[in-house]
Amino acid sequence: MKAIKSKIKNVLPRVISYAILLLNWKIKRLINSIIYAGDEFYCPICSSKISAFIINEEGFADCPICGSGERHRVDWIFLSKNTNLLNDAHKKMLHVAPELFFISKCKKIKNLDYITIDLEDPRAQNKMDIINIKYSADFFDIIYCSHVLEHVIHDDKAIREFYRVLKKGGWAVLQVPVTIDKTFENINITTPEERKRVFGHEGHVRRCGLDYCDRIRAAAGFITTVYEANDVLAKDDLKRMGILKKDRYIFFCTKN
Repeated sequence: MKAIKSKIKNVLPRVISYAILLLNWKIKRLINSIIYAGDEFYCPICSSKISAFIINEEGFADCPICGSGERHRVDWIFLSKNTNLLNDAHKKMLHVAPELFFISKCKKIKNLDYITIDLEDPRAQNKMDIINIKYSADFFDIIYCSHVLEHVIHDDKAIREFYRVLKKGGWAVLQVPVTIDKTFENINITTPEERKRVFGHEGHVRRCGLDYCDRIRAAAGFITTVYEANDVLAKDDLKRMGILKKDRYIFFCTKN
């Protein structure tokens, strides 16, 4: 009985927090669907036709309905067009640090066992550190981890864990923000202020370049292919879907 009470005590705050987040998100969606009604632009994640995207403080375009960013929309088009995510085969998917719009989208996919993890975020089903994933080897068919590894000091351990729990023949999309020509890190930079100044974000421990794909290969043996937004969408579609940053990249990794 004590074990059950303890589990409820630990889980309940996450459930309540998630319920509040979901309610606020749905209310915002309803209001903005009226304010931004139109047909000039389109969000492929929430399938909304809108009059405009919201330009955030970083200068990127966010969907006013679901809140998706440019990278999310490019990723979704890639996942739906260039992978087997949406076919009828039964699959297990691990999503790290899930966004509400992706949770809503993925839960509707037929024959997909959708599992989410995060160290702190209540949106995730399970509290878990990606350098110690509590699943057996060869468990998942798909892994999606976007803009998390740049926060992890021992990212090589996390990449090896992804490789371990991924089935042979499975694939992973492991995204990092590409903001520099060559990946740079300094373990002596530890304060949020210094990290923001050097790495661009108070929670980042490195800046990543396109050579990060080599880091993924070296850490675990993934076969890694880099795609650009232009490989996924035509020029007119990029504009219509609010993809302002054309040099967005997708790190597609497969387990041999």
